Amino acid sequence: MLSNILDKQMRQVFEVERFTMFAMNKYIGEHIHPYKKADFTKSPTKKKPKKKEKKPRKQVQQNPWRLSPALTKIVGTDILPRPHIAKGLWAYIRANNLQNPEDKREIICDELFRAVMGRKKVTMFSMNKFVNSHILEKLDKSEYTYPDAEENIKNVVDSE
Repeated sequence: MLSNILDKQMRQVFEVERFTMFAMNKYIGEHIHPYKKADFTKSPTKKKPKKKEKKPRKQVQQNPWRLSPALTKIVGTDILPRPHIAKGLWAYIRANNLQNPEDKREIICDELFRAVMGRKKVTMFSMNKFVNSHILEKLDKSEYTYPDAEENIKNVVDSE
């Protein structure tokens, strides 16, 4: 590391033989009002920003939808919000072991699932495209209670 060699007068003022250009500001700072003695025992550390506390997210209730009879057979109820429709579909897929074991992205449709999807095989990414035609009408939030939907999805899975 490069250090500056001080002449006699500078050594008397700063009370050291040499210092680096990085430490020079600390030494000069001792001689500027208000006078503070430089502390070279501590290494300079950056202050870490305080972490913000995460606020719990609000549970937003989605609008429920009236479902087609074919989709109702799979999810177990005729009225569900979109997120619960997806949960119901995945519960049915897992309960009936419809995922292709070689390619988990692919769903092999049984008779009930084929009635909704219209194909023998679909990918998990294209499922929503086929489900859209079975979501018939948007309803008011008052027509649906959330805890019942969770129980209906469990009942469908348990009954099979």
